[in-house]
Amino acid sequence: MLTETNRKMASVQQIESLTPIENSDFLEVAQMKNLGWKVVVKKGEFKPGDKVVYFEIDSAIDVKVLPEALKFLAEKGTKKLFTGRTPDTSAFSGEYVRIKTIKLRGQVSQGLIVPAFVKHSHNCLHTNIGDDLTQLFQVEVWDRLCEWYDERSQLGPRAQMHSAGDFPSWCPKTDEIRLESLMEYFTDPEIVNAEWECTVKEDGSSQTLFYCPEKWPENSMRTSSRRFLLKDDGCSDYWFNVLKNNGSLESLEHKMRSLYENGIPELPAKHELAIQAEHTGSRFNGNRDRKTEDHFSVFRIFDVTDQKFVAPKVRYAICKFLGLEHVPVLETCKIFQKLKTIDDFEKYVDRKSANGNQIEGVVFKRVDDGSISFKKVSQKYLLLEK
Repeated sequence: MLTETNRKMASVQQIESLTPIENSDFLEVAQMKNLGWKVVVKKGEFKPGDKVVYFEIDSAIDVKVLPEALKFLAEKGTKKLFTGRTPDTSAFSGEYVRIKTIKLRGQVSQGLIVPAFVKHSHNCLHTNIGDDLTQLFQVEVWDRLCEWYDERSQLGPRAQMHSAGDFPSWCPKTDEIRLESLMEYFTDPEIVNAEWECTVKEDGSSQTLFYCPEKWPENSMRTSSRRFLLKDDGCSDYWFNVLKNNGSLESLEHKMRSLYENGIPELPAKHELAIQAEHTGSRFNGNRDRKTEDHFSVFRIFDVTDQKFVAPKVRYAICKFLGLEHVPVLETCKIFQKLKTIDDFEKYVDRKSANGNQIEGVVFKRVDDGSISFKKVSQKYLLLEK
């Protein structure tokens, strides 16, 4: 597999209920036990209690490893991705089937449900409800896959030569779980009574800015894409230019050094940091918000020294000190006391950006434990995708 994820893109699930669709004799809506996803299926194909394999939206599978039971997906169309400067000069390429949000007979359908089936001598009928089959079926996450190809398109076929190494193992990558896979949150008293920071999910590519003089005595400030530490050698200009917009990299590094050596009231000295942001603009992820300039918008900061995410108030103070943009903050509240159902969350994330476009969604981070977070992506946004 080309990418990593902590999401269960393919898993064993159980049908909990089936609901008719108005004005449809052949389709109905299936819901699975302990999941918030609604999937349109053929009427009579499943019954409550059936064990199935569920492929979450954003699933992408290389046609070369597509299981026989999913061959029909390729007949409906595939997506080709290229990693060269142009498709004609591409050194690597891939062809994938993609599972996305669609609407059938007026009903939003998110994902694919198929009967449990056999692959590589692995009998899905003998697995447990909730078992993760992502690796077994080699399911990639579509957005992560696009980032993987985009990196190689920007850096060229020899992308590894223009990197300064792999993304550090001691810093977590960004990969939020969707609320639809966390239905237990609605009834967990600890979750319901917790304060949550609600921020706009910007639509771009993940970028991390490090300042780690203990780990890297030479060249202590570095930046990375999701997969690579990057060299400022001309091949990664798109990634570096956004950090130069408000002055030189030398000025930013001076501020990072001062923050490390002297600290600020919200953060003691001698703390190495990894500042994680969404890089948006004309060169990233299709620029669906039509931004005219690149933005490096911080959404979380990992304290490398203490191996934990800093609290929101510390993150805001660090951004202010460094002069870095922060993603829009909607509010901080006990969100599960305010929003009681998945439909409530769907209405909450139905918002417009400052440019008047549908936002991708909202990320929710627990204030007292930054390692606990999730996202709710807008169905309207997903239906706009081509």
